Amino acid sequence: MSNGYTVTAIDRAMDVLECLARQGEALRLSELTEETGIPKSTLFRILSTLEDRECVIRDEDQKTYRLGMKLWELGNAFLDQSDLHEAAADYMKRLADACGESVFLGVWDDGEVVYVRRVESPKSAVVVRKLGQRAPVHCTATGLALLAFRPDEEVEQFFGEQTLEAVNENTTTSPDALRDHLQRIRDTRVAVVDGEYNPALLCVSSPILDDSGRPLAAFTAALLSGQATGERIASVKEHVREAAADLSREQGYLGDQAPVHGFSSSR
Repeated sequence: MSNGYTVTAIDRAMDVLECLARQGEALRLSELTEETGIPKSTLFRILSTLEDRECVIRDEDQKTYRLGMKLWELGNAFLDQSDLHEAAADYMKRLADACGESVFLGVWDDGEVVYVRRVESPKSAVVVRKLGQRAPVHCTATGLALLAFRPDEEVEQFFGEQTLEAVNENTTTSPDALRDHLQRIRDTRVAVVDGEYNPALLCVSSPILDDSGRPLAAFTAALLSGQATGERIASVKEHVREAAADLSREQGYLGDQAPVHGFSSSR
């Protein structure tokens, strides 16, 4: 939404970049016009400028556009300036070794989960996802771990604004069932989601909290669902929870257990 100071050309350029990122493939000018609603002549000038700044790459033969390396450089610069991203590195390495699974650092962004760092374990059989990829909150362990520790009013705002779509037949879409799940996560400080987003994966996540108890990010370990025994899950839960608690203390969180909250319910 415009705040009165928005520069239309920059706003439209961001629409173009977000469109290319969302589609995940190179697009023709006509396809970008259809997707963004930007007039073709204006869009061509925007793309030419972005190409000059190496933010997009034009394929002369196919007449298509895709994201450029400059965006990767900018993204890496952001991560380099993130104290949490740097602080998480050693914890993630130790966690991956302890769990024998690939470990991810996920953050909340505009009602979605974004994975910003990963450490792979040579013992893991899980195929790692692309960094920067977005995922829903309501059906991922990372998302639920981050949602559970937000203030109650923000949780209810989330339910009021977000569409809880079924990604597959395992996905929980009932707000009341999710409220119950969030309460269990608050009680145990760990979220477990089995196959609700990716049917092949069981993921275990725990939030990293700041000095006020607000979630900054979450550590998540991904296991193959079919190989996840009860004993294995319990072990991974403890490792993930401990790593997140240690980094939370480093970030100033002084609590030693999940805060006591209660969710309102429409039941």
